[in-house]
Amino acid sequence: MKLIGKGNTAEVFDIGDEKILKLFIAGYPKEPVEREFNNAKVMENFGLPVPACYEMTEKDGRFGIVYEKVPGIDLYNYIVKTGEFQKGLEILTGFQKLILEKECAHLMSYKDFIKLVIGDRDPAVFEKIDRLPDGNNVCHGDFHPFNILVDDNGNAKIIDFMNVCRGPRLYDIARSYFLMRGDGPVNPEIVPLLQAYLQLHQVTEADLEPFFEVIAICHKWEML
Repeated sequence: MKLIGKGNTAEVFDIGDEKILKLFIAGYPKEPVEREFNNAKVMENFGLPVPACYEMTEKDGRFGIVYEKVPGIDLYNYIVKTGEFQKGLEILTGFQKLILEKECAHLMSYKDFIKLVIGDRDPAVFEKIDRLPDGNNVCHGDFHPFNILVDDNGNAKIIDFMNVCRGPRLYDIARSYFLMRGDGPVNPEIVPLLQAYLQLHQVTEADLEPFFEVIAICHKWEML
């Protein structure tokens, strides 16, 4: 196996035959890996532009998932490399719209997912979560340019399904907006991107505002 990528929770290996193995770090629990596998199958079964998800496996006491190998670079670096800002933005919002038009009642609720991440570390926020609207739209939950891969022909696929859940479309848009904006003073250089993103989704920042506080709290604990 050839190591081709590494993150906080998993390593990615090229295992040949146009497949990769996403192998989670030693000690990483089985339950979230199973959740990602099941989420990936939901996305695949909807016919969304995602890599094929073949099987969940275990190697040297570590849990992993075998996916189709997707060539290319992430959407952010594709935009930097090609200068195709408008095309990149259309890929981003177009793919998100494709996901959000799907509904799936048996996925984990975004409220339950956020509570799972926070756990008993900040239970006071649970009441705020409960006041947010419900929904059955499929939400990627971590949708940003680094989770879209684009090949040399401009063909793209979505990756990373750990946070997939169900909820209102505004939650997923708010989560993406938050991740692109950052938690703090907004970089003036990214303002045109944020404005164009909102326009393509036909929403305003005010529409997303109710979700920002719990998204920020959830993201804080995700990063630890």
